Amino acid sequence: MALLSKPNEKTESGFSPIPVIDISDPESKHALVKACADFGFFKVINHGVSSELVSVLEHEAVEFFSLPASDKTQVAGYPFGYGNREIGRNGDVGWVEYLLMNANLDFGSHSFFPGLFNNPETFRNALLEYTTSVRKMTSHVLEMITDGLGIEPRNTLSKLVSDKNTDSIFRLNHYPPCPHHINTNTNTNGGNNVIGFGEHTDPQIISVLRSNNTSGLQINLADGSWISVPSDPSSFFFNVGDSLQVLTNGKFKSVKHRVLANSRKSRVSMIYFAGPSLTQRIAPLSCLTDNEDESLYKEFTWSEYKNYAYHSRLSDNRLQPFERNAVLEYTTSVRKMTCDVLEMITDGLGIKPRNTLSKLVSDQNSDSKFRLNHYPPCPLIHENIDGACNNVIIGFGEHTDPQILSVLRSNNTSGFQINLTNGSWISVPSDPSSFFFNVCDSLQVLTNGRFKSVKHRVLTNSMKSRFSMIYFAGPPLTQRISPLTCLMNNEDESLYEEFTWSEYKSSAYNSRLSDNRLQPFERKLFPLND
Repeated sequence: MALLSKPNEKTESGFSPIPVIDISDPESKHALVKACADFGFFKVINHGVSSELVSVLEHEAVEFFSLPASDKTQVAGYPFGYGNREIGRNGDVGWVEYLLMNANLDFGSHSFFPGLFNNPETFRNALLEYTTSVRKMTSHVLEMITDGLGIEPRNTLSKLVSDKNTDSIFRLNHYPPCPHHINTNTNTNGGNNVIGFGEHTDPQIISVLRSNNTSGLQINLADGSWISVPSDPSSFFFNVGDSLQVLTNGKFKSVKHRVLANSRKSRVSMIYFAGPSLTQRIAPLSCLTDNEDESLYKEFTWSEYKNYAYHSRLSDNRLQPFERNAVLEYTTSVRKMTCDVLEMITDGLGIKPRNTLSKLVSDQNSDSKFRLNHYPPCPLIHENIDGACNNVIIGFGEHTDPQILSVLRSNNTSGFQINLTNGSWISVPSDPSSFFFNVCDSLQVLTNGRFKSVKHRVLTNSMKSRFSMIYFAGPPLTQRISPLTCLMNNEDESLYEEFTWSEYKSSAYNSRLSDNRLQPFERKLFPLND
């Protein structure tokens, strides 16, 4: 039995921040989008689902859960069937018993109908009518959401849950009164609460909840606090699921929720989990992202995600393995581009093989680095009327990079400068759509001084922030660096002593930025005596 001590819960008498949406009003589409983005949860009214149908199904559910335990366990099973306390097969437990069914099967095919119900036909028909009505309502809500998002066609989301092969689930939960529940006041603050169903998100696209008049459901807000959801048997509550969070590229949030047990009354709830077909590919909708690089999630099939979710704990962040690692993907792409550039350079130099340089940075043990820089606006910079600066504030002092090549990309704020051979500095116009390459110290050595490691610096801006990202392509720590023999007529022409990257890196990192860090590794050449 799981206990929750001193819950971090907000309660306000007579007030609930839960959005209430009238889905009979087409203009509610904007309120739906806002609710999905702000809460991932909302209550719907004027939904059109028959209250009589709901009452019949609830009555039949209560009749089933009132059966002796020995009868109910006859239809225990996984993933479908009866369950008690144990939630899944990964160690989660709760003060709950439940009946889980595939909502897309003919309910008559479920083996537990005959013999366990006084009126099995009544229960089966009620289930069929209820799930059909709720599926229709769910499709309507999803189409209103697409209207609110400005997505065409408007069945972009609804078709995922209305397809005949959709993998939707229907669940009946019963939370019996809990004698172990300790509650010292009406707000449940300060007491211990028994967990009926532990905190989790739903993996499907959207889930639709209806319960009797016993409270217990709580949702987690963005600030980490929990709020109780007032019960309302005449309405339905919608949870944004993980798959909808992915489809909207994180615009909508899959809401974390839980159920606390009640000390005096039973809670009966029925949930329709609207899922896509098993083969459906789930990825952020292209119409909600400007380009593929903005996608926060990798593409997956519903079958892949469902399998992963069902093998995780309830409270796990199950989307995490499917999140794109932006840094990893960026550096992988830039590394490939760097290797292409280095191979073009070797071609231009007439060096064979063409991977002579690129293999140094593509090696799995290469010591490459990635750096993000932010230069905030500097209020100390004063400009004349004509725009000229009276003084300059250094954002990053003049230096060369010790690696082989460095690859820079920045936003549209200028500030980057390079030093020419005549000692003058020139500004590099910003271009967020392009990359800038710096020859580094190690490449200067490898080419025996033919290429020059460029000295560069960054000046701050008085009004705008500058953001830059730099990939420093370095060799493995044990790599020996010396002029390539193919670029010299004989060894005596070598301008540099051989060193390992580890040796040079250590020396460079123990020097000042503006130091000539190659100087200790230059060969001392003396003229021959007459």
